[in-house]
Amino acid sequence: MKKKSALPLMLHPLLTSLILSLLTAAISFGLDGFEPTVEPGGSSATIFTATVLFVTLLFLFPLFLAVFGLPSVLFHLFSVRLPIRLLLYLVIGGLCMSMVPYSARYNSLFLAVGFLYAVLDAAFFFLQKKQHRN
Repeated sequence: MKKKSALPLMLHPLLTSLILSLLTAAISFGLDGFEPTVEPGGSSATIFTATVLFVTLLFLFPLFLAVFGLPSVLFHLFSVRLPIRLLLYLVIGGLCMSMVPYSARYNSLFLAVGFLYAVLDAAFFFLQKKQHRN
């Protein structure tokens, strides 16, 4: 009997949360037309990048890890079926949309993140099943 490694189960929520938080911050700031005031000799691209990374690492990444990553691990441990996972991720995204004051104009991004998290979770689920067959 093979012993399952917990490393892929833990890496999946960490990496998925990091990638989706970077995308969410970049998209919302990009759609807002973020134009910082630039000192002479400064670059607006570096200020934009620093702002996106700051918001991502201090706000969105911990938020996504808590509200999407933890349920992802629990869903895998309790073998929740994929359609139910999709529904629950959308419900979690909807709750975040109504409760978390990220951006009044782009709170619907949480719903999109919930859907993308469900898609990536399903891909991870099928990848794990394929590896168990070999």
